[in-house]
Amino acid sequence: MFRYKKDRKKGILLNLSLVSIICSLSCIFLISTLLQKLIVIPVNQLIGSLLLIALLLVQLAPRTTMRFVTLLVYFTVPIVITLLMTGDLPLAIIEIMRYISFFLFFCFIIRSDILKEMKEYVYRNQLFLKFILLLANAIILFCLFQSDCYSYQWGSEPYFTGYTAFYHTMASACCLLIAISMLYIQQKERVRIYRVAYILIPSIALFYTGARTFLFSLVILMIIFVKTNIKRSNYRKLTYLIAASIGTYIFFSSSMIEKFSFAANNKYVSSSMDSFTSGRNDLWEVAINSFIHDNMIFRFLGRGFTYSYSINEKATGHYLWSHSDIFNILVCGGLLGLGAYSYIVFKACRNLFIMGKQKYKYILFLLYVMLPAILNGFYEYQHYVISAMFLYVYLSIDFDKHLTVKDQV
Repeated sequence: MFRYKKDRKKGILLNLSLVSIICSLSCIFLISTLLQKLIVIPVNQLIGSLLLIALLLVQLAPRTTMRFVTLLVYFTVPIVITLLMTGDLPLAIIEIMRYISFFLFFCFIIRSDILKEMKEYVYRNQLFLKFILLLANAIILFCLFQSDCYSYQWGSEPYFTGYTAFYHTMASACCLLIAISMLYIQQKERVRIYRVAYILIPSIALFYTGARTFLFSLVILMIIFVKTNIKRSNYRKLTYLIAASIGTYIFFSSSMIEKFSFAANNKYVSSSMDSFTSGRNDLWEVAINSFIHDNMIFRFLGRGFTYSYSINEKATGHYLWSHSDIFNILVCGGLLGLGAYSYIVFKACRNLFIMGKQKYKYILFLLYVMLPAILNGFYEYQHYVISAMFLYVYLSIDFDKHLTVKDQV
């Protein structure tokens, strides 16, 4: 087990408690989402609001960095424009909260003092994390055998939603559960087979959601887990082979294969790109054309986060966002918003590289964020954003372990 020394510097108490609150609320958010349809009060909205407040306060206490203030200004511009130009205020508020929470979560993890407190949180709260893992896995396992936990949205096969609102929500929640499980297992002396069940159950569930983009995320998580826990190359290759065999079997036995088949044989698609993206490339084309034909001011500042819904409704007849962070922010936040978004993501990846000079860590983390960001969306799925936060902590702790071993040698 890897232990961290507690810092007793003056002024750390408020920061420490806020970090603990944010980490704990993030775990509770997973449970409330898995039970969303059974809870009559809007618990998720309440937890999300508390998280936003805590994330903002932790940046202001005990100190506020000039980098945070500068980024806050950059991220505030499209928010102000959204409020001034929107014709759909309820949707605007939802989009703003998702956008700003992504920004705050990444500002949260790129600060070295906060990252240290998060590592200490993981070490100190093993019982709480174990409770969350057991409860979340029990809920998913129960739901897998309930017919009312599936929905028919693509083709004839049912897709697993559990008690969440949508199958993409379930898929992102599974990624979050896997990330928390990895952190919990990481604190143990050895990887016991029975603990792998914490990862196996949400992995199987993800296949049954039919959310194709999150398959990339699952593969990345599995590569990281195997690479950081199995040191011998031959054993690692054997594990990859076994995992790939099991994954292939589940793939062809689950709803995921039906989703691929439906997308490939859909009579409304006109190209292989349409099939691969389920028509999202049409929305991307709308965004690009809108950006190209806009004036220079709105190219730079954007037109607000409900604008993509308006142009897509006009072009396709569907009131949808652009289903890609890159193209959505391009028209909604402009070059300023896209620049701020890119900076904070690459800053996190750069920090990982500086920690240990291990290329695979920052490359895999970058892929974990950017593949969904380009193909489907990243900041729109809050559970996935939180899973990236916990994955960042996991990779950082793994570097600390390697550093300790080297120092001992």
